[in-house]
Amino acid sequence: MPHHVVEQGECLTQIAVRHGFADTREILSHPDNAEYFASRPDPNVLFPGDRLFVPEITLGEEARPTGKRHRFVAKQPARSLHIVLKRQDGTPIAGVPYRLVVGALTAEGKTDGDGALREPIPVDANAAQLLLDGVPFDLDIGYLDPMFDAPDGGVSGVQARLANLGVPCPDSGVLDDETRSAIDHYRRTRKIAPAAGIDDALRRALAHEHGS
Repeated sequence: MPHHVVEQGECLTQIAVRHGFADTREILSHPDNAEYFASRPDPNVLFPGDRLFVPEITLGEEARPTGKRHRFVAKQPARSLHIVLKRQDGTPIAGVPYRLVVGALTAEGKTDGDGALREPIPVDANAAQLLLDGVPFDLDIGYLDPMFDAPDGGVSGVQARLANLGVPCPDSGVLDDETRSAIDHYRRTRKIAPAAGIDDALRRALAHEHGS
């Protein structure tokens, strides 16, 4: 049976397109993937090395009379980048001009009242640059690892979310002293009960605040 091995930076939309599907439903709803997606409820957050079953494409047929020209429209999958920008004290960075560059695509606007921006991006995009009020930030798209049921115990996922939330943290994938210090700081400032290492209370708090 055909399987796809997830690579770093891939999301389900990209995987579906690379295997010839117009959207993710055929893969997401396939019974052979039920157990997998039970542990990966967000199909945009996958772990490198995960294996997904990819069903065969069922070809459709359209009857049309000969001797005439016919127009067929192919469905194109949609993908968007959603970012929420906040200051260290948690207040939104609202109404700030931004410029988002993703490959050949450029979008401009202002963050909304919640400090958010949402822009359509190419399906194959894995990097972008955000200029926020003229200050550049390089973005990796699709590189967020899951925290639950992850082979590394959720370490890389926790590290990335802490960094995104403004808590200095390495991206080593190792639960080292620096990472433990970052976790302890997050627990104290969010009033989460102390615990050794990474527990579900920490994961849930990070998932809620980070939004994924």
